[in-house]
Amino acid sequence: MKSDEPRARRTSGSVLSHIDRRQRLREVLRAEDLDALLVTDLINIRYLTGFTGSAAALWVAAGDGPEEKATVLCTDGRYRTQAAAQVPDLRALIDRRYGAALVAHAPAGRAGFESHVVTVDGFDKLAEAATDVELVRAPNRIEKLREVKDDSEVLLLERACAAADTALAALIETGGIRPGAPNVRWRGTWKTSWRSMARTARPSRPSWPPGRTRQYRITGPPARCWLPGTS
Repeated sequence: MKSDEPRARRTSGSVLSHIDRRQRLREVLRAEDLDALLVTDLINIRYLTGFTGSAAALWVAAGDGPEEKATVLCTDGRYRTQAAAQVPDLRALIDRRYGAALVAHAPAGRAGFESHVVTVDGFDKLAEAATDVELVRAPNRIEKLREVKDDSEVLLLERACAAADTALAALIETGGIRPGAPNVRWRGTWKTSWRSMARTARPSRPSWPPGRTRQYRITGPPARCWLPGTS
């Protein structure tokens, strides 16, 4: 496949965990006589790579070749820098066709696709691009792997439970939760408490990654907003 040059491999535990997950997936693919799997579910892409962008597709080959050749992430230009930072051990293909681009560049063979999430229109685009690839339904293959938690997932679950337990205990101790108290009175205290314990961002955060500069610049005079009764 044509792609950007792979970045230097990281050796952190999270990357090793993602590599292990992809290896488990390859074992499943080989058992089903599939040469590759096209992953289009963003949750599954994050599970296999750690990439958190909102638009991507992933190609995982079943062979035992070098990791940087066996797995290719496809995203668009908005996430070029993010992909290089989050998945430097993988190749990144920048193409807004996503899954169709991966299929178009793939070698001949049998490739599974996530039929439980691909729409009819989406499949038509894949089929049009798959000149040398036989597309095979392969639903929920990664979801089955996710049922068994690895060490890194268990650690995160333990941390989340501990943070929630500590926050709840503190809330009860300070009288934030008591019989007859309406939700509206302790809701704010609860948010403050678990934020302090978890030390993490809320889901309702900006669309760009925290700490990064926005990737656009507004030029020209500010737009005027007309309100009734004004000129």
